[in-house]
Amino acid sequence: MANSGEEFCFLENFTHAIDSQRRFAIPSDWRRKDGETQFVLLPAKNRVIQAIPLTTFQDEILAKAKKMSLADAKAMRDLMILASRAMKCTCDKQGRIQINAKLMEHAGLTDKAVLVGSLWLIQIVSPETWENVESGGNDGFFDVMQRINDTPESLAGVLKGITQQ
Repeated sequence: MANSGEEFCFLENFTHAIDSQRRFAIPSDWRRKDGETQFVLLPAKNRVIQAIPLTTFQDEILAKAKKMSLADAKAMRDLMILASRAMKCTCDKQGRIQINAKLMEHAGLTDKAVLVGSLWLIQIVSPETWENVESGGNDGFFDVMQRINDTPESLAGVLKGITQQ
């Protein structure tokens, strides 16, 4: 759900059809109310596409990338790979984004996409991938909530562990 300004908190999940131009809608609660909504799309592990609000991407990822040494060959290679696989998109007047064929293939998307709210980002998966995640039941959910409660300062570590399961 969108808050005022650029702050977003993405909750729930939605399934949307993908049209012949590789477009699908972003839920209205997940879009800015006062203007353009932009995302950076990145491929992630387990056939997932991460949709990160452009401002979050700039404030968090880009800011850290700018601190990397231009003399560090491995860091520059990593940036090259990241940027070459990322794409920026803007919601059209109907709230749709268009994704490229490479990202569609990466996630195994065909005619439908499941948009899963993941607090500060959206994860886009195929219905089959989402079904596999959901089939884990509530036990995994309660384990995650317990880990967050036990170690709130390491939320990133908890979330990283989830995505690698």
